[in-house]
Amino acid sequence: GLLYCGILEVCIGFLLQLKGQRGTGSFLAGILFSMECIYAGIFGIIFMGDSFTFKMALGCVLIFCSAIVEAVGSSKGDWKMDIKKNFIDGKWVDGTLGRNIEVVNPATGEVIALVSESSVDDVKKAILAAKKSFYVTREWRDMDSQTRADIILKIADLIEEHADELAMMDTLDNGKPLREAEGDIADGVHTFRYYAGLIKAPYGGGYGVNDGFGKMHSYETREPVGVCAQITPWNYPFLMSVWKVAPAIAAGNSIVLKPSPKAPLSTIRLFELMEEAGMPAGSINLVQGDAEVGTEMGLNKDVDMITFTGSTKVGQSLMRSAAENVKKIGLELGG
Repeated sequence: GLLYCGILEVCIGFLLQLKGQRGTGSFLAGILFSMECIYAGIFGIIFMGDSFTFKMALGCVLIFCSAIVEAVGSSKGDWKMDIKKNFIDGKWVDGTLGRNIEVVNPATGEVIALVSESSVDDVKKAILAAKKSFYVTREWRDMDSQTRADIILKIADLIEEHADELAMMDTLDNGKPLREAEGDIADGVHTFRYYAGLIKAPYGGGYGVNDGFGKMHSYETREPVGVCAQITPWNYPFLMSVWKVAPAIAAGNSIVLKPSPKAPLSTIRLFELMEEAGMPAGSINLVQGDAEVGTEMGLNKDVDMITFTGSTKVGQSLMRSAAENVKKIGLELGG
């Protein structure tokens, strides 16, 4: 029985490696169990010398090997990243502050990544890049809806392809259970696909006007807002970014997004995938930081709309800033 259990343990160990699910706790438990069984096997060989105890010892060795396999996987399973940068005007660039934000795994307290922090000047550059993309080059804004939808569908496909990686990122820097993170990623895929389909549907209409105005008619058409600044919270790092990004770019807007400095990793990866999908330079921009960065996004007159999810206190501050130039604002507040 131990021989077969040993073979099974080795197979399970390799499967866990492939799935990216490794645990130091189960490794230690496996080591202790293996040591007990090996002592029993050695005792049987020395004092009994039969084939049964030999098979028992061999099974123990296999179980021990499976524990080693999982230990190696566990040591490699922690997410390690190079210093992540800002994404401005189609390029990954360092923040000009010259300092990094430490991203901490809340389960262990370990620093798992460093993110280059944006200065106010960096935010201004990102906003100017979005403004140029929308009002000057107009590549994304003027792209026909079918082609724009195709790119958005490609983003969804890439997210689906990297779903396990993205879910693990949210678990490591946010602390939520992996199962919940996997649900967030799946929802993100559906969100992009929904908006890709929505922009291909016909819309608008014509209306008859009172005869007193002569032979006239009125009609409606919908246009993108312009430069959209977006600020997301820590509790749903990937999904909140998707909920803000997908409808904005589907409508043809250019965006500047700031994720929470406490959980930015999956959003950074999202921007890498959007770049890979073919988003034009300047249409999507990513900055990193905290209060100063968010304040500039609210005050900057080149921002046409700002959307924020977070605390009521910060939302009130952004609303005051937006009132300076009467920019559109969308708030989801609490806490």
